[in-house]
Amino acid sequence: MSIRVLFFALFSLFFLQTGVGEELTLSRIEGAFGFDWKYNRTTRNHFEMFSYGSVQANNIYTVDAGFLFNGNHYFDESVSFLGAELSLSKVPVSFFTFLRNFNIRLLYIYDAIPEYRMRSHSLIPSISFNSKYVEVSLGPHWRWTSFLGEAAILEGQAALSLVITPFTTEKWTAGINIANFDEYFPGGLWDFYLKIFCNYRLSKQLSLDNALYLYQSGIDGWTVTFYGFKARSALTLAW
Repeated sequence: MSIRVLFFALFSLFFLQTGVGEELTLSRIEGAFGFDWKYNRTTRNHFEMFSYGSVQANNIYTVDAGFLFNGNHYFDESVSFLGAELSLSKVPVSFFTFLRNFNIRLLYIYDAIPEYRMRSHSLIPSISFNSKYVEVSLGPHWRWTSFLGEAAILEGQAALSLVITPFTTEKWTAGINIANFDEYFPGGLWDFYLKIFCNYRLSKQLSLDNALYLYQSGIDGWTVTFYGFKARSALTLAW
């Protein structure tokens, strides 16, 4: 059984176990398109473009997917993801109401660099706690990587994310995110980034999302190795 077939089976099982016997009604659809300007020690300056879309049903089940293309001076890289999320506090089963503010998410990331025949598959199941100002996510991260056509090597590590949103108004949302992964960044155990973000709602359906990322490539004791930074801007449409 191939890795892709295994991941598809896991996503199917995720929804079969949570949505059996329940009529699904769309509650939210969202899409976005944006650009990154990125600098790092390996590829220097370059641009990225990305897009994603998500569909939510019954305010409980969410499926999202996205694609990023990175064309720099040295090689082309593409990253795509598929995610599924379950809001436990809204599941119509009395047991789950005890787990208010908790979500379960299953994330698959595919990263490819054709010039070097490099491909990696990441599977990240996680549980997150959400409050008004803080979101904490924790889970295992399994990654299969193949380089120059060789057999895939499995790595196991932890996936960690902390989001703090101290400023929220009707129009503005601002905060910080410290994590070692996201939908377009498989990352690594000590490959953390700091993200400073600011979102402005242009209308009820349209918003402008901006962020600045600072990346590092490892931690040795109290020493952090700077790797690069990225500026991101995206337009998001929700209805």
